[in-house]
Amino acid sequence: MGLRVEIKSLREEDIEQILNLERAKLKAQGLDDIYAQMQEWKSLWREESLKHYLPKGWSFAIFDKQTNEIQSYFIAKVIPFFRSYTQVLWIEHLNAASIEQSEALFEVAYRYSREKHLQQIFFQDISWKEFSISGKTPQALNEEFYYMKTTRNED
Repeated sequence: MGLRVEIKSLREEDIEQILNLERAKLKAQGLDDIYAQMQEWKSLWREESLKHYLPKGWSFAIFDKQTNEIQSYFIAKVIPFFRSYTQVLWIEHLNAASIEQSEALFEVAYRYSREKHLQQIFFQDISWKEFSISGKTPQALNEEFYYMKTTRNED
């Protein structure tokens, strides 16, 4: 990524920008206003969800340094006592403008999890199953879900 971007934790004041980004994506798909609004109501990025997750500090975005506009982001939450692990970072939603930005966000999720002593990253986005960090690659839980250990413990 160039010097024109920076990765920061998302905050409540970023909600409108995320909504505008996602709404523009729906509009670009050619959805009429009513159908787009219905999609938003059931989306993972709906306003109520963002108001809950963003203040926690677990979600990150890539911002353009000059305009401070969000280019890519993910919404995440910590799940305690999941699959016998004390804490797991669940990546709820990802919107990436490019494969490079997706990879950068994956690395942020991994490094954040290690720093906070979270034991796994758990996600559905299949583009992330191809990435590796420090020789570690995600494992398939099943056809839909993937995980990556962020600690050295053995199952």
